[in-house]
Amino acid sequence: DESGAVAIYSGRASDFPVGSPLSQIQPLDAFVFAGPGNKPSANLTETLIPGRQPYQLSNSLREGGFCLSRCGVATWARDPGVFWEAPQTPGQPNQCPWPKICPHSIVIPGGTDSPPHLPPWGNSDFLINELNTDTPGAAEDGEYIELWHPSGRRVSLQSIWILLFSAHNNRPYREISLSGHFTTSKGYFLLGSDRLVPAPSLRLPPNTIQNGPDAVALYRSPFGPPSATQRGIPTKGLLDAVVYRQRGSDKEAQELSKALTPGQLPLLEDPEVLPGDEALSRCRGLYPYDLSAFSVAPPTPLRENSCPRPPPAPEGVVISEVASGHWTNHSQQRAFVELHGPPMTDLRGLVLTVFDQERSGTVIALPLTGSIDQDGFYIVGNVTGADQTFPEGSKVPVRGAVVLCYDLFSVCRAGTALTNSSLRDVLVFSENQQLLSSLSTTRGRQVIPALRSVEDGPVSLSRCSCCEVRSPASWTSSSPTPHSTNLCPSSAFSSDIDLCLGPLSSVWQEQSGDCSGLIQGKRVAEVADYLEQRCHCGISALYLRGANFSCVSGWLRVWGNIQALSNHQKALIIQTSHMNPSSAQGDVCSAPTTDRYTSTASALGLQIGLIVAVLLLLGLGAALFTYFYRRR
Repeated sequence: DESGAVAIYSGRASDFPVGSPLSQIQPLDAFVFAGPGNKPSANLTETLIPGRQPYQLSNSLREGGFCLSRCGVATWARDPGVFWEAPQTPGQPNQCPWPKICPHSIVIPGGTDSPPHLPPWGNSDFLINELNTDTPGAAEDGEYIELWHPSGRRVSLQSIWILLFSAHNNRPYREISLSGHFTTSKGYFLLGSDRLVPAPSLRLPPNTIQNGPDAVALYRSPFGPPSATQRGIPTKGLLDAVVYRQRGSDKEAQELSKALTPGQLPLLEDPEVLPGDEALSRCRGLYPYDLSAFSVAPPTPLRENSCPRPPPAPEGVVISEVASGHWTNHSQQRAFVELHGPPMTDLRGLVLTVFDQERSGTVIALPLTGSIDQDGFYIVGNVTGADQTFPEGSKVPVRGAVVLCYDLFSVCRAGTALTNSSLRDVLVFSENQQLLSSLSTTRGRQVIPALRSVEDGPVSLSRCSCCEVRSPASWTSSSPTPHSTNLCPSSAFSSDIDLCLGPLSSVWQEQSGDCSGLIQGKRVAEVADYLEQRCHCGISALYLRGANFSCVSGWLRVWGNIQALSNHQKALIIQTSHMNPSSAQGDVCSAPTTDRYTSTASALGLQIGLIVAVLLLLGLGAALFTYFYRRR
């Protein structure tokens, strides 16, 4: 009938003598149970399983003993809700009932929305929920910090610390231990000025929280102040952080941002957004140290956050040009990404991410600031006149991808569960299948730089079709043109060709069959790829707008007008034409027809028609011969 608990700790047995009081060291895992009609102490529950409920034993389990097995689909520890009555299976997989139980439900504080892709470490510990660092008046006696636990329940704050950092020396000017305190029944905890209404659980003298540029960081540190065990800006045990600033002071908090919220700009508690007072409120998700989740909103201590509606995604903004500093050895080869869109479009909410096929996850995740210029361009990179630069030490890889994302910064940075609405545009310049799959792209949807297309100069990938996002047929290799119109295939460098191309490797035939499949589907991009494998000169679908194709017995004939970027590329195309002329193949390639696309099926139909016509003529001749013979 009694209640109790089982816990696993990391340490020595001598640290936990029999009969000693409950240790305040956080366990690796714990199971707390309540006997029939009996309830464990609040101290036991809130110390071992903060935010969870003990397992309630029923009277039916009293006779003959019982066994409980971990059966939930959850992967987190210290949650009795994932256990279920099941047969004993020592040393064997648990025999769990079907369907598996799913006991955990996340309670969201009022006014916030849970993102669809919560990380396992993002929904189980304390978060900074609201921050008010600058209140009207000289007294500044309305400042506060509001914490929240995602369980939405009363939880112990044992071993939790808040550190207030100054950007002037990158050191904490105040360390506050919250041990001995508990959240409210809804998971909130408030500390702030002593005249704040409602009254905070932990009172601070007026004007304690500095106006910025500064930072507030939240830690779990069971062995004392985080600054006592780590040099510099502590990061071990960091649960959440907010770096904030005043107008014109964003560069002064660079070291704090780099350590606590890497890749993000400090928040501005803008006093001009609202009449009266304002706060930084968590409005867009439960990821830790994600500044994009915060908005300037009216203060709501110990109440649901009053969040503004998020701005709509910027329309018409696409990736226009991409270059890596490693594609050529030319002295002018620079890494940059060019965006194009309606002039003066606000880019707030967009995140530019870069992937490297040799590394998992993103290598660059950059929230965009400002707007498209008057000419419709926005440049990110290490080139003259860039609107934003890449983070220090970051680069565009030789093979990878560039993604334009509209979502929470942490979702864009993870890059593993992007939806169609968040994936605004993507350019993949890699054949790595894992990378292609992670970006919801398939093989054949990538664009590889063709270095031969540019003569002795830097190379970039340029968009030459304005409005087709996520389409490889819109891209070509060219010379870089940041802040100006892209170089695209032009009729000024066109040439008339007549090519007869035989079947390629067996690998190609396994993937696409012979060329008849290309023509029947009128898949110009694949015809261009078929041709590029012969030329290696940068040909894409953009070049074949004036060309005609036909296919007979697996041989692809391409004739007509093909455009080029320059005289250099034009010469490469003509060279390929001389290597594979149609006339040299005799009757293998069919004669030109007036139809732009001629398939094997139509050629076969013509042959059948000719045979039928011959048979009819023979039959008619035989009939005439018989008629005249009888008359004679």
